[in-house]
Amino acid sequence: MKHIFLDESGDLGFKSKSSRYFVVAALCTETEKTTTRCIKKVRQGLSRKYIRAELKFTESSDATRRRVLQCISKRDVSISYIALNKNWVDPRLRADLPAIEKRMIARLLSEILSPSQPL
Repeated sequence: MKHIFLDESGDLGFKSKSSRYFVVAALCTETEKTTTRCIKKVRQGLSRKYIRAELKFTESSDATRRRVLQCISKRDVSISYIALNKNWVDPRLRADLPAIEKRMIARLLSEILSPSQPL
C-alpha cells in the first residue's frame, strides 16, 4: 500500500497580491514510518517554542528545511507535483476555487496511482 502525503503551495486567489502559481505536491512511500521518522528526528533538534502540530516550511529556518530534505532524500520515496500558472485559468472558472483544487489533486493522484507508474 502506498502512503501519500499531499501539500499545496501558493494560493488559489486571483487578486493582485495573490501568488502566480498554485502547486500541489505529493510524497509517496511504501511505509508511513519513512517520513514520520524524519520529521520526528528534525523536531527533536528544535527549540520547544518552534514545535507546533505541523512543521511549516515557510516558517522554518533554512537549517531546518535542509535537515528535513536531507533525511527524506536518504529514504525510498518518490515526489510528484502538479503546478498551475493561474494566468492561464479561464476567467469563468476562477469563481469555483474548490473545483480547481479538486481537479488538480485528482489529476495528481490518478497519475500516482495508475498501474503503469512505479512508486
